[in-house]
Amino acid sequence: MKEKMNLQNTFMILGSILLIAAFIIPLFIEQKFAMYLGEAATPFLSAAAFLLLVSANIMQQKELSLQREELIATRDVFTEQSKTMALQQFENTFFNIVNNHNEIIKGMGFTNNHPGDGKTYEGRKVFRFYKYLIIKKIEESKDNKDSFKVTFQESLSEVFSEFDYLLDHYFKNVLTIIKLIDINEGLTFEEKRFYLNMFFSLLSSDEKYVLYCFLNSNNGREIKDLFQSYNPSLEWFLDYEDINALSKRIQ
Repeated sequence: MKEKMNLQNTFMILGSILLIAAFIIPLFIEQKFAMYLGEAATPFLSAAAFLLLVSANIMQQKELSLQREELIATRDVFTEQSKTMALQQFENTFFNIVNNHNEIIKGMGFTNNHPGDGKTYEGRKVFRFYKYLIIKKIEESKDNKDSFKVTFQESLSEVFSEFDYLLDHYFKNVLTIIKLIDINEGLTFEEKRFYLNMFFSLLSSDEKYVLYCFLNSNNGREIKDLFQSYNPSLEWFLDYEDINALSKRIQ
């Protein structure tokens, strides 16, 4: 760009000198030579016109180059703004669904009519009861001749069938959140892991236990496959002693 500017200035100066010479020189010579010099000035004028034309062309190229740079900069700004808006839209949807998830939990509640209990469980305490019930049913079946995996699946089937009217909505919302993250093409793999881990960190330890059991049940394959796309060994669950102990038994 600097070389073009120097060349443009050179052509402009030379053209201006030739143009001035073509008009000034005849004024300082005798009249009898004016006709000859007038004809001789034609090449000066032609050369001056050519040099000035080249200079103007270089200037126009410079202006077009600046316009292209401005258009590229503007496009980059719009692209960045578009990405920012897409991210804001995703986050608005994400946090709305997460809030909805919390509302689902707050709305969960039931009275246990099993003999010897009769207590009412609400909110996250529901998952503490589910965890207790799953462990209780597994222990009751530990003397079963079948393998632990079969016993585990049967216990889960009993619990999830009995409380399907409460848990179905919960698990479907979990699936919706994971799918929302998974299908977003504007997020990198690490960003998807970040949002998935953010959601996971909001769950209580009892929720994580019940969710881990559901992932390993016959009905939890879809959520488990999606989850393992970003957390293959499910190590986010295994930080909890109860879940880690359970995972070793069902492997």
